[in-house]
Amino acid sequence: MTDQIEQGEQTIREGLNTISELGQALIREKRSARRWKNFRRILFWLVILSIFVLPYFAEEKISGMVVASAKPHAAVISMEGLVMPGGEIDADSMVESLQSAFSAIQSKGIILQINSPGGSPVQAERIYDEIMRLRTEYPDKKVVAVIEDIGASAAYYIASAANEIVASRASLVGSIGVIINGFGAVDAMKKLGLERRLITAGDNKAMLDPFLPKDEIQEAYMQRIVDQIHAQFIEAVKTGAVNVFQIEQIFSPAWYGMVKKQKHWAWSIT
Repeated sequence: MTDQIEQGEQTIREGLNTISELGQALIREKRSARRWKNFRRILFWLVILSIFVLPYFAEEKISGMVVASAKPHAAVISMEGLVMPGGEIDADSMVESLQSAFSAIQSKGIILQINSPGGSPVQAERIYDEIMRLRTEYPDKKVVAVIEDIGASAAYYIASAANEIVASRASLVGSIGVIINGFGAVDAMKKLGLERRLITAGDNKAMLDPFLPKDEIQEAYMQRIVDQIHAQFIEAVKTGAVNVFQIEQIFSPAWYGMVKKQKHWAWSIT
């Protein structure tokens, strides 16, 4: 009889333990379902927030361009360093920034923040052409080039596409010229007993080789190329710049801001 009672109590305890375990499992399942439900709600509102709310308050930074999106603004595109492919001022990245700045609904104008001694005329031409194209597409958006320490050569080429150029009295501005330089080591090789051995296909493949004597025909050819690029620079500035006179006088030296005002290199002097 006692054994039967103990066996019954054991059965009851096991039943109670099973019920307890089932209850705890049910509670854990409900908690997990509640957490997942809350997580989905949070995720939903985060998506809504990122799509409809954050764009009105966040600061937008695109390829060197910094603009405030919350209200009407002037988009600032920084151009600092050398104008060269893959460099600080690269046509691909600058064109992308310009397109973003002009197409932004809240941007009311474009500021080109320039601090560059120049560089590649090809990169400068691409940026210049894109500014001129976008000025035509968005005629109500004024472009102002602000030159800091220096805006020379290819950098001034780019700046001339703006509606207005602003510079400090101490800024170096202008100097649109073209240069191809090198050196000659023919006499040094003779003194050292060195002989140049060169194999080429084509009469001018070794043009301007520093280890060969000068060739007047090749030099004259390169001079024509330099002159053509220089003429292209001048024509671009005449087309893009406003209120320029005595244009031929501004393409060799770089002038300080206090001198430029009379020659209209920069339309505003700060």
